[in-house]
Amino acid sequence: MFPIGRRPGSERDSWANAGFAHRGLIAVAFLGLLLPASCSRRPAPPTPTPAAPTSAPPAASEKAPAAESKASEDQEPSHEEAPVAGGTEAVAEAIEEPAPEEPAAEPAASAFDILLEAMGSPDLQIRVVATESAVATAGDGFANWCLERFDELSPVARAQVLVLFGRRGMAEALQKVLAATDDADEGVRTAAIGAAAEIGGAAVVDRLVALMDSPRADSRQAAREALARMSGEGVNAAIAAASKAAPPRVRGELLGVLASRNATEALDTVLEASRDTDETVRVAALGALGLLGGDDVLERALEILVSSSAPRERSAAEKAVGAICARSADKPRCARVALAALEKAAPAARGPVLRQLGRLGGREALEAVRAAAKDSNVTIQDAAVRALADWPDASAAGDLIEIARSSPRETHRVLALRAYVRVVSLPSDRPVDRTIQMLQDAMAVARRPDDKKFVLAALADVPHRLALEIAESALGDATLKAEAAVAVVKLARQLAASCRDDAAAALRKVLETAQDENLRREARGVLQTIEKYDDYITSWQVSGPYLVEGKPGPALFDVEFPPERADGSASWRPFLGRADPGRPWLLDLNSVMGGDNRAAYLRTCVHSPKAQEALLELGSDDGVKVWLNGALVHANNATRGLEPGQDRVTLSLREGRNDLMLKITQGGGDWSACARIRRPDGSALRELRVSAE
Repeated sequence: MFPIGRRPGSERDSWANAGFAHRGLIAVAFLGLLLPASCSRRPAPPTPTPAAPTSAPPAASEKAPAAESKASEDQEPSHEEAPVAGGTEAVAEAIEEPAPEEPAAEPAASAFDILLEAMGSPDLQIRVVATESAVATAGDGFANWCLERFDELSPVARAQVLVLFGRRGMAEALQKVLAATDDADEGVRTAAIGAAAEIGGAAVVDRLVALMDSPRADSRQAAREALARMSGEGVNAAIAAASKAAPPRVRGELLGVLASRNATEALDTVLEASRDTDETVRVAALGALGLLGGDDVLERALEILVSSSAPRERSAAEKAVGAICARSADKPRCARVALAALEKAAPAARGPVLRQLGRLGGREALEAVRAAAKDSNVTIQDAAVRALADWPDASAAGDLIEIARSSPRETHRVLALRAYVRVVSLPSDRPVDRTIQMLQDAMAVARRPDDKKFVLAALADVPHRLALEIAESALGDATLKAEAAVAVVKLARQLAASCRDDAAAALRKVLETAQDENLRREARGVLQTIEKYDDYITSWQVSGPYLVEGKPGPALFDVEFPPERADGSASWRPFLGRADPGRPWLLDLNSVMGGDNRAAYLRTCVHSPKAQEALLELGSDDGVKVWLNGALVHANNATRGLEPGQDRVTLSLREGRNDLMLKITQGGGDWSACARIRRPDGSALRELRVSAE
């Protein structure tokens, strides 16, 4: 906010211990400053001339008023003769002094004295409060009054008055402010530099730039910070112009200032500096290019990257190229420019360009990096492998798994394997079972336990029965069982609805093998939830959504969509809706394919050990149709919220497999269903096995 020096000791508690004296000082100043702002004292009213007594000589009568007036003047101290002291007694006198018969139209100079004394207080928080109060409430009169007395003030008070000048944008104080930038006191110098930036704008840039070459470290830092934050028209242009004549060290810092100000209009100055004879300036220019440059300067940054022999400059160029490419909306163009630079680069300079290609991706870039990974130059080969490890998508997966499998260098094998797992785990439209197969390939290639643990952690994020099987099989490996148990519990929680029996079996195995009590407690909690709702059908496949333009949800009830046809044209996928911990039996269709006025289908397989009658208990939001083994057994074109058991349907199960399909229509709002199969009398029917596959 403004420079303040800290005193050692109990500074933190100073405000609390300042007492009524300090607070009174500021309070009295506030009372004075609420009056019209002026630093002049209103003259005392003339003393009335008393009537001359009849018995007194005329001479005595004429002299009395003059003597009385003289006495009144003697009792009226001037501002210079009697400044207000800073102690409790002064405050008490100020408070207890009788009010004048005629209220003054202008503030007493003593109010200014009190506020200024508080601004120069040795107490940090008193200074803060007083200076902020002066900025917010004191008028121009107080600021001008301080300007007149500036040279007489203590260093602490001068610093705070400079803050006042700056915060008020007091142009008439600029010359005094600029002179104070060379003050012997550090606090005054720092405050003056900040005030100059606030008042002078572009006109003081040259002075601030000169201070950046000062032998005083505090002045250099304050000037740099002031240039970075100052506002006003023409400031960026003035800084850019000043940088051209500045010494190399200062020029480099000014390029950084331009970058911090996002001065894109100074890009030509930055580009010019990238060709400077001084390496420090060139490195600073590259840093600014990375922050300010767009696609149009990428070629220049790459030119430096492939041509410079100076390590610092090459490193700065690589960072600039990376920043420009990361911001670019046209990654293919960036890749083409980088490929052109790669063709011109000497072997020693190809590595940094290859690394940039690895972040950009694309078919042409992949071909170039793939070829470089087989280069006889080990430095180029290493850069190419690392570029593949940074690849932004799974197009490099085949190259990565091959390196992980066959590279003679362990570092490359580990880098490639972990990168392979990363890109395979990225969101994609490939089938889930294909993703699991790819992760299983990674598990087979992994040689170190740490790498296998890395694969297990990735599998735990793929909620599928196959992933659960792989994690469960790893429970028998002593080097992996702890991480495998974590993966099993995580997967079982996600699969509690869709693969209830498999999840429960895996959790029981965790309870048999795991040693960590917290993990065992978590496994028991998931298992108890599964067992509590074990007869609700939670393993389904889903198809849809299906809609007809212009038709509301109820009108879709009798529309025959692909799942109702015998041609097998419907597309099905596992139902992986959002689980509700309080209602794990709920099939939330909105979480899978939300929207209004549509329909969806759910299907599963019910395996019965014998032919038998059963009761299907249904709930739906909105309408529901039911088919068993291809025959329609129930239809209710309802518009309602879901409640378990709203509809009850008698089923004739045959021995072995029974195909169950539901159609759920949606008008608007919630969209869900639930179902379970029980005995005709409503009791549990435990011998059924349900699977969506």
